[in-house]
Amino acid sequence: MQSDVFYAEKKPIWQSTLGALGLAVLMVAGTFLGLDPVISFTLIIFFFVLLVGGVLLLPYAYHPMEFRVDDGGMEVRARGQATRILWTQLEEVRIVQAPGRAKGDWLMAWPKQAPMQLPYRMYHPEWRSEHAAVKVCELGAFKEDAETIKAAVRGSAGPLWNDSTSMR
Repeated sequence: MQSDVFYAEKKPIWQSTLGALGLAVLMVAGTFLGLDPVISFTLIIFFFVLLVGGVLLLPYAYHPMEFRVDDGGMEVRARGQATRILWTQLEEVRIVQAPGRAKGDWLMAWPKQAPMQLPYRMYHPEWRSEHAAVKVCELGAFKEDAETIKAAVRGSAGPLWNDSTSMR
């Protein structure tokens, strides 16, 4: 069983790091230059928030989201957890334009029995009740273009694939 694997872009963590370091330098300089204690305390709290945010971003920076498609189904891996959807659970698969204000294309899957029970995890497939379908992933997050991912999914999904680009 051959599988195609697609990786999301890594998050640009260096920007956050430079911002946090700049704020740390500003805090130290403020302490030695006699900056107002209220401003120094505010800067310390802001630095702490940036530090916590940077630490939370580390898993995304070093282990980007992964989308795997094979003859058995589709799998999304993110944040150390995987969600797999088998072809036998599905009725139809297609790439659609994101509805409303969302941008880009989504890989959507319509299950044989709705609603499909999926664990709630950030950056993982999610049940979209307004479409009675599963939003598998946003294609704009990946390094590869949508056509490459489309070809891989079409080849693995077989008769489940639908070339339509609109919601059902």
